[in-house]
Amino acid sequence: MLKISLILPNFNGGKYLEQAIQSFLDQDYYNKELIIVDGKSTDNSHSIIEKFSTVNSNIIWIKDLDNGISSAFNIGYIYSTGDIIGYLGSDDIIYKNLFNNLNYINSWSSFDAAYFNSYTFYINEKKCILRKCPEIEFNIGANYCRW
Repeated sequence: MLKISLILPNFNGGKYLEQAIQSFLDQDYYNKELIIVDGKSTDNSHSIIEKFSTVNSNIIWIKDLDNGISSAFNIGYIYSTGDIIGYLGSDDIIYKNLFNNLNYINSWSSFDAAYFNSYTFYINEKKCILRKCPEIEFNIGANYCRW
């Protein structure tokens, strides 16, 4: 079974952070870790992270100071121990059973990257937009998986 690591760079994302973390916990998959990088938030983010990281050993809070989202991701990458490493935004929700689906596909097909369609919800406007992945061919020897 693959170990799946998600890196969540956060800065003042408290408004939706709890939902993002809960969507990670709701994955019916035990070999997973969530690495949250946040050393600078001034909103309620730190209390939310503390609440989850103290009772879930697979949620790791890295309090290093970063220089922006890419820097925070790179810091999280250093602490990642997964076979698959992914990104989770503080306002993202993971689709149910995603981790099981990745593990299943990996059981019969080797891949180096996976990318997905996504939905963007505009709450105030009461609309949802589907963003489809472009058809991309990787020609450098990488295998990829697309949903």
